[in-house]
Amino acid sequence: MVQARTESVYLIQSNKEKCKELLQKNDLDENDMINFYISLHIVMEVSLNALLRNLSLMQIQKTINTLEIAKNIDKINFIDKMVLFIYNYRYKFGSDLYLADEYHSIIGKLRNFCEARNKLLHGHSIAILYVSDDTEHSETKELLSQSKINEQVNKFKYIFKGLRFYIDHIDSSITESGKDSFKREYLDDSFLAL
Repeated sequence: MVQARTESVYLIQSNKEKCKELLQKNDLDENDMINFYISLHIVMEVSLNALLRNLSLMQIQKTINTLEIAKNIDKINFIDKMVLFIYNYRYKFGSDLYLADEYHSIIGKLRNFCEARNKLLHGHSIAILYVSDDTEHSETKELLSQSKINEQVNKFKYIFKGLRFYIDHIDSSITESGKDSFKREYLDDSFLAL
């Protein structure tokens, strides 16, 4: 039986464009920063879900409907998928084993990366408390600065760099051009170049 499947990458591409446009502004206001955090998170989550779903589907050796398998894979959150990817795939690290140990940290970085989006979308207070001559910012309000945006961009780039490393070292029948295709389609962070 011949089978083919296509998948939309609209959410990835459109949110990369939003991020790129926002980063080209000279001065982001708070609304821009909120939009940037949300768009960057969408790029991360949708990219990783699609990448890890497609890698998983390549390994399935059953005649069950591919869409049913994909539906079950999609019920696993993207952080857990990434953890399983890092721990359960076979890799050929060779002399790069030390880098595998270093990039293991992307698990914690991804969890940390998600905190900004979670606070914003779950309605955490974006507030400043004024008491006499002193001010105190809520944790979510503190996210809305250029330095915090830069930190988030750096986390994003590091996570994608680590995942590109793992993709490069997969020990499987995936060809080098197949690996390059996965990296180009799902792990390209060039839209963040300023």
